[in-house]
Amino acid sequence: MSLSDNSRSQKSHTYSDATLVDYLEQRRGKVISNTGGWFPGKGVFSHGYSMLEELVGKKTYFQILILNATGKLVDKPFADWVEAIYGCLSWPDPRIWCNQIGALAGTARTSVVAATAMGSLAADSRTYGVFPLIEGVEFIQHALQQQEQGLSAQQIVDDIVARHRGKPYIVGYKRPIAKGDERLEVMEKVGRE
Repeated sequence: MSLSDNSRSQKSHTYSDATLVDYLEQRRGKVISNTGGWFPGKGVFSHGYSMLEELVGKKTYFQILILNATGKLVDKPFADWVEAIYGCLSWPDPRIWCNQIGALAGTARTSVVAATAMGSLAADSRTYGVFPLIEGVEFIQHALQQQEQGLSAQQIVDDIVARHRGKPYIVGYKRPIAKGDERLEVMEKVGRE
């Protein structure tokens, strides 16, 4: 078989779903979203809320951030709690691998966005918690199902610890170097408040 025959043979074996191709063709050059947007002469809206009339100056940054991400406008105490979690995740230690990668990218004079993206991608690693992002979301979804079936948070954690030989394999709470986590006590205090 000649090279051109092989090329023709490979082309005849494409796997295209005509329905999917048609669906994508209908959306070519369009951005379809139900989340909102800017409507000239009418305003800017996010999930049905007017940014300028209902949100800016009336809701906190984290309330708006959560609204944009989830479509739900949460109460301020919950948004403050999420903000505290963000503070606990913003560890500025240069020994942390993802921080080193971001700093190295910045030193190489990449853009701020590229350096941040590289550091973020490095953080999506088993080194920084048992689960990377997708498995972490799956863990949270499973824990929610367990909670809806009547298990307490303590029972869910105890089950995970028992299944993993006494180790709390929980997304976001593993350290490759040190044992324990001083953030837990602080976050429990914030949660109580």
